[in-house]
Amino acid sequence: MTPRDGYEDTLQTRLAKVSEVDAVYVEEENGVIHVYSIVRDIGDFYDRLLAQEKAIAQAWPQTRFDFHVRVHQGRQPNQAAPFCSCNLLPMNPDTRLYYDRYLTLPTKVDFSLGRPTRK
Repeated sequence: MTPRDGYEDTLQTRLAKVSEVDAVYVEEENGVIHVYSIVRDIGDFYDRLLAQEKAIAQAWPQTRFDFHVRVHQGRQPNQAAPFCSCNLLPMNPDTRLYYDRYLTLPTKVDFSLGRPTRK
């Protein structure tokens, strides 16, 4: 199994445990997986988020992650994510309603080309 064969599931499972995370976007650059946790506002959830990020890094020791937090402040979460990043789907049911309200459809991530691409 290579690092690209499943860390997306680990990201979704772990980061979904932090209810303040509305969406997660990823971008691979020079062998580093940049993970963007999109939240509505700044809050006191960082310790919980850091614990999950640490668990992700420990689960995938051969993969280099760089974790980031972006605030959407009521905008569509994709507006807070970097342009070339790919959505790993909304994290919780409330977020899915948020996405439906703004008609933003989540995208699948294809890592077969060595770089995340939208499907």
